[in-house]
This record gives sequence, structure tokens and C-alpha cells, in this order.
Amino acid sequence: MDTAGCKAFRTTALLWMCFASTCTAAEPSQGSVLLLDQGYVGSPWYGTFSNTFRSTLGNHVPGIEIYAEHLDFGHFSGARHEEISRVYLRDKYGASRIRMIVAAGPKALEFAVKFRRELGSEIPIVFSVVDTETLTRLSPSNTTGRVLQYTLHQQMDAAKALVPKLKHIAVVGDPLENQSFMQQFRREIPAVAAQMDVIDLTGLSIANVKIRAAALPDDSAIIYTAINVDGAGVAYIPRDALVAIAAVANRPIVVDSETMIGYGGAGGFVASPTVLAKETALLTSRVLRGEITNAIPISDSDLKPIFDWRQLKRWQVSEDGLPPDSELRFRESTAWEQYQSQIIAIGLALLLQAGMIVGLVVEHWRRRRAEAAALEGLTESLKLKELHALQERTAHTEKLASLGRLTAGIAHELNTPVGTSLTIASILTERCKGFESEQSAGQLRRSQLAAFVQGNFDAALQLTTNLRRTSELIDVFKKAAVSHTVTDRHSFDLKRATDQFLASLRPILGRRFHQS
Repeated sequence: MDTAGCKAFRTTALLWMCFASTCTAAEPSQGSVLLLDQGYVGSPWYGTFSNTFRSTLGNHVPGIEIYAEHLDFGHFSGARHEEISRVYLRDKYGASRIRMIVAAGPKALEFAVKFRRELGSEIPIVFSVVDTETLTRLSPSNTTGRVLQYTLHQQMDAAKALVPKLKHIAVVGDPLENQSFMQQFRREIPAVAAQMDVIDLTGLSIANVKIRAAALPDDSAIIYTAINVDGAGVAYIPRDALVAIAAVANRPIVVDSETMIGYGGAGGFVASPTVLAKETALLTSRVLRGEITNAIPISDSDLKPIFDWRQLKRWQVSEDGLPPDSELRFRESTAWEQYQSQIIAIGLALLLQAGMIVGLVVEHWRRRRAEAAALEGLTESLKLKELHALQERTAHTEKLASLGRLTAGIAHELNTPVGTSLTIASILTERCKGFESEQSAGQLRRSQLAAFVQGNFDAALQLTTNLRRTSELIDVFKKAAVSHTVTDRHSFDLKRATDQFLASLRPILGRRFHQS
């Protein structure tokens, strides 16, 4: 490496050292915590517990280093395994500044009490998921934590909720004496056996368990603890063993771990690794901040009733019969819960559309009524016009008839004097012709002349009388035409009218007598 390269490298290293020292000064190390759990690598329960513990403690105590080790007491046990683990951990963490040990599980606590001597005799211990019997037996000093008690009577409550007429209990898992969590559970079995049939399926191979679990009576329930190694010596992850059994089981399965919900377990009073890890991390942070370990009282952790909604539907279990404050997981949301806003929007749209349709129907009905009323009015109007036209035609016809009657009356009234006048004129013409003939013949006598003169005088008088009568009739007709009513009265001289009538007849009668 050339000189310039060496200088650049030294400069970079110096800057990195300064940055590292600055970070260390800004956030000094809080030492380290060693988490020991009695589970195995890949365990769903302890995996969740470890991750939650790390994140929670890191938030409350920044800069703390957290180491985690899985002791795997579920698959391996005995003094040999404990010795190997002790030596391994001593060699690994002997030079580390371990300020505290956190033990998760009864066997983990027992191991931690022995092992802390390798790291320092009075290193404080915070424990979790430890039963009362183990804590009493060990009576460790400089220790605090959370007690978790698995009991059979709580799981029986869950089983009765799943099978109301429960008469048989099938217990499935590793032998109970090998399960450090289940000591209280094991002690309660005789009391339960006095009340109902307890079918012991612990310590069997998975194959035998599946056969037995598929042929249980209808009034049965299965209580599953954990299978780490079955009767055939095959190692299992407890959750995987549960899945295999649940696939053939003919009755609901009660479980005690939250990580079993959703894998065939119907539910039960379960321990939550998330909740327990948070509780343990908070206790650990208190000790790291300087509180005296023995001064922090040991408290109990509770099991929570949690059930798989899908399993309840499978076994036709009513939610009303579940223990109080039960939590349901994997509930399938109803259409209303999933699409509430969309359903409301569609409902409002349909309601609005229905309102518009109703409005249109009402408007159409009103329009039809208005059209019907208008048509009826038009019909009445047309009928009224037709009636008026008929009345006018009738009146016109009556007027024509009246005019005809009036014309006939006028003709009749005028016919008499005019006809009489024509007759007199005709007679007078004939007399004049006869008088002219006699005068031409020279035979005219004085008496004939006198008679001719007298006759002409009478004829002229009758003509005057009849023409005057005609004139009077015309005047009467004119007055009748302008009269307001046909009931107007007119006075006349009856004697004069009679004389006129007789006088008009005299020439006619005289002619007839003369001709005769």
C-alpha cells in the first residue's frame, strides 16, 4: 500500500474510532440480560415470547444487550443434558457482564438458580410461566416474577362450554409427570375422575392417538396439553402434533396455549406468550433501574378464555354458553360488517331511486288525472257546443218555419184584397170593351151610358177600397215585424172592415148576377 493510501486508511480509522466513542458516550451500555427458556428453537410459543420480550425491554431500557438461549427440556432431560448446557453457557457467557437472568418455565428457573453461580452468586432472576409448586420447592433468593398456574378445572369449564352434556374427557399429550407445567393439573385428575370418565391418551404414539381420537363418544371432549416426543419416540413440535390429531378427531379439542388457536384447537383457558413476555419485560426493566428484586412482589398471570370461531361453528357450539369475557378469534365477518359503508350507500341509492320512482308514479297518476279531467272537460265543452249548435239549428229551423208561416199568412192576408182588385180590374176591362163595341155599332143608349158610368164608379171605389186595405195590411205587417212581442193588441173598426169586405165582393157578385 502506498503512502497516500496509508494516510487515507489511518484517517478513516481515526474517524470511525471517534464516531464509535461518541456513540458509546451518548448511549452507554446497560450491561446484558440472559433469557433462558426451556423450549426449543422454532417453538411457536417461545419464539413469540422471546421476540416480544426483546422489543419490550429494548423500548424501556435503551442500550441493554439481550441474549437468548433455548434449553430444549421438552426433547432432552436428565443430569447429562443439564451438565452439557451448564458448561456450554458458562464458556459462552462467563466473560460477559450479565446483570440479570430471565427464566421462562419451571425447569428454566430451576436451571437458572443453579447456573447463576457460574456467573455470580447473587445475579437477580426474573421468572415467568412458573407454577406455584416449583416456586415453593425452590424458594430462590433475589428473585421475582410471574406465577402461571395451569389447572384442570379451568379446562373442564371450557370443555363443558363446548360439550354441554359432557361425560367423557380424553387427555392427550406427553405423560403428565414429564410436563413441568402440569403438576397442579395432574393432581386434579382424581377429583374429576370421580365425576366423569377420564380417558388417558397420554404417552401414546401419534398413530394410536389418532385412532382413539377419531372414535370418541358424542358426549366427549379432548384436552390437549403438548406432545414433544410421542410414545414411539418421535419428536414433534406440539402444534404440529395438534394439527395431525385435529384432522381426524371427532370431538372438539381444548388447548391451553394461544399459539394452538387456529391449528385445530377449539379453544380454552390459554396462556398468551405476548402478554407474559410484556409482563416479564416490565419486571426486568424495574430491576435494571435499581429496584430491589426481593422487594417486588411475585404476582399471578391469568389465563384468558379464547376460542376459535370456526371450530365453534364446526361443532355447533353456541357463543352464549362460553365462559364470561371469552374472546373469539377468526370470526368471519358478516356481509354487513365487511361492506357496511357500501351497503349503506347502495341502500341510500335504492331508497333514493325508489323515492324517485314513487314520485314519477305519483306525477304520472296526477298527469293522467289532469288529462282525464281535461278530456272530460273538453268532452263536456264539445257536448255543450254541440248542444248550442243544435239549439241554434233548431232555432234557425223554427225561424224558417215561422217565416214560412208568416209568409203564408201575409200571402193569405194580401191575397183577398189583391185578388178582389184584380177581379174588379178584369170586369172593368170587359165593360170597357163592351161599351166600345156598342158605341162603334151606334147602338149606345142613354141608360146604358148611365149604367156604364155608375158601374165604373163603383169599380173604381172598390179598387180604391181594396188597395187601401192592402196598404193597411202592409202597415200592420211592418208593425208586427218591429213589435217586441207577438201579444201586442191593435184596435180596428169592425163595421168598416165588414163593409169593406162586402163592398169588395159586390162587383164579383154583380157580375155573376149580370151574367146570369
